[in-house]
Amino acid sequence: MLSPFTIFVILIVVFAVTFVGMAVKSVPQGYEWTVERFGRYVRTLEPGLALLIPIVDRVGTRLNMMETVLEVPQQSVITRDNAVATVDAIVFYQVLDAAKAAYEVGNLQLAMLNLAMTNIRTVMGSMTLDELLSERDRINTQLSLSSTLLPLHGASRCSGSRSRTSHRPQNWWQRWPVK
Repeated sequence: MLSPFTIFVILIVVFAVTFVGMAVKSVPQGYEWTVERFGRYVRTLEPGLALLIPIVDRVGTRLNMMETVLEVPQQSVITRDNAVATVDAIVFYQVLDAAKAAYEVGNLQLAMLNLAMTNIRTVMGSMTLDELLSERDRINTQLSLSSTLLPLHGASRCSGSRSRTSHRPQNWWQRWPVK
C-alpha cells in the first residue's frame, strides 16, 4: 500500500507533467500558429519551441506558410466570339501574415478560389475560341499578372495561375459559318 506522501508526490508529478505539456508547444517548420487569450488574438507563434500560459492561452489557428497549390475546378467560359469553352486551372498562393489570414478572411481557400475563377473568366472571356485553344503561354502570362495584382487583405499573395486544359464545346463546328 502506498503512503499518503507517495500519493501526494505522484499527483504533483502528474500535475507538473500535464502543466508542462500544456505550456510548451512545438511549431513545425513552414507553419505559424495564432495564440488566443480568452478568445482574443494575442500573438503569432513562429516555428520552434514556444511557451503558453496554460488554461489562459490556447492555439487558435494553425496556418501553412508555404506556397500552396489550389486546384480550380472546371468551369464554363464564354469567349469574345460567344463560344462556350470548359477550362480548369491551378493557383499557387502563399500566406504572408498569419493573423490577417486567420482573422480578416473567413475562408482563405474559398476566397483564393473565387478570385482565381473570376480572373480566369475575365482573361479567357476577352479572347476568341481560336486564341483560347492556341495561345496557352499568353493565357498563363495574363493569368499570372492579374492574379499577382490581387493580394487578399495583405494576408496572402497569389504567386501565379496556370491554365491546365481548355476544351472546346462538343458541337463547336456548328457555330462557325462556312467560308
